[in-house]
Amino acid sequence: MLLALAAARAEAQVKQAAIDADGRSKLAGWPLTKGVPSSFDVGGVKLGMTPSEAVEVARARGLKIEGHRTDNPSFEERVVQQMDLLRGKTVPMAPSYTHTRGLYFADNSGSTWSIEFEPTPTGQEAVQIKYRSPLAGRTSQQIVDALEAKFGLASNKSKVEPAFFSFSWCKDARGVDCSLYAPETTLTAMGEANQIVLILKRGAPEVRKFESLARTTAEKRMAASPAANSF
Repeated sequence: MLLALAAARAEAQVKQAAIDADGRSKLAGWPLTKGVPSSFDVGGVKLGMTPSEAVEVARARGLKIEGHRTDNPSFEERVVQQMDLLRGKTVPMAPSYTHTRGLYFADNSGSTWSIEFEPTPTGQEAVQIKYRSPLAGRTSQQIVDALEAKFGLASNKSKVEPAFFSFSWCKDARGVDCSLYAPETTLTAMGEANQIVLILKRGAPEVRKFESLARTTAEKRMAASPAANSF
């Protein structure tokens, strides 16, 4: 699901019509709970935020909005697509969707945010936030200490070396620490190539449930309005 930041830089202006159509959320004030990745934020941006709220966070923090990718379907368009598939219709390889797929922010220090969105019944929601920042004189240990001060003790830890570390925060449905490659919502932090990389992503089952909901919605609509005989 990773989006290419370079491919999106050409779209440096926010498409306000898409932002207005992509839903609203009220997550900015939700508290961060240490050890619970679904409550985490990366520079104020949280999973589940709609594009409008992510843009508000960026503007409030003085971030530059460097890209806005708008080729995602709405949830309703996804339902219609599923209905076409169930009817055996050919779906275009590159349909003309106009909803937010990605937003790309940067600050004056060289840090960047790449945010991916998926359609839900209430609008587009952030499902992954990828952040990169130069080490800029900070040591790996200083960064790790700052991360654990904000997010709580990591679930999985590598050895902290001058140019490398890999930490992750993850809880399964029982509230037990899970592995780096678990399907649950996870924050991964890595030190590599003189930069820190944070990836906060919504768990795969949670993302897929909206895809499944689109299909079941399509099936219910078709069952309620069966096609007339044409033979």
